[in-house]
Amino acid sequence: MKQKRILLYAVCAVGVAVLLLLSFSIIEIGIPECWIVKREREKRGAPDSWAVMSAEEDGIFAVCFYDKAGASCRFAVYTKHTNGIGYFFYTGGSVVSIDGTPGRTQIQRVRCRGTERLVLISMNTEGVARIAVQCGEVIEYIEVDAQYPFLYIAPVECKAISLLDSAGHVLEAFP
Repeated sequence: MKQKRILLYAVCAVGVAVLLLLSFSIIEIGIPECWIVKREREKRGAPDSWAVMSAEEDGIFAVCFYDKAGASCRFAVYTKHTNGIGYFFYTGGSVVSIDGTPGRTQIQRVRCRGTERLVLISMNTEGVARIAVQCGEVIEYIEVDAQYPFLYIAPVECKAISLLDSAGHVLEAFP
């Protein structure tokens, strides 16, 4: 009997401590990475027939849903907070141009843990085959299938990004 009472007091004390931490925003609770895709598919109204792509890089998680015809694309970006558990919604939207056709590569500037990062979301209507990323003095090339959409989260030390076609010509550049 005495052990049950001690256990009950301990559980209550832990519960009160957690509630205090949450109420003073010492700890924030987001959603786990494994739930983001399901949640965003429902929230954005993306049909099950749409393909999904996602990327995660150092506290940023991006997800994009698109129809295989390439006519529509919906995305969401989540970040981790310094004092949080899980991911928190940052921004979301669609990649379309003014006339309603699939838009060019969209850039989202995302602040995460005190630094600004670039997230590229593209239906790849331009035919991007490589991404050139300048980090310090080094330029890294990332191969992309020119026929499919892509997501890319730039590293913290990234200074410039260039999107290249298969011949190596610059299609777009982002400082």
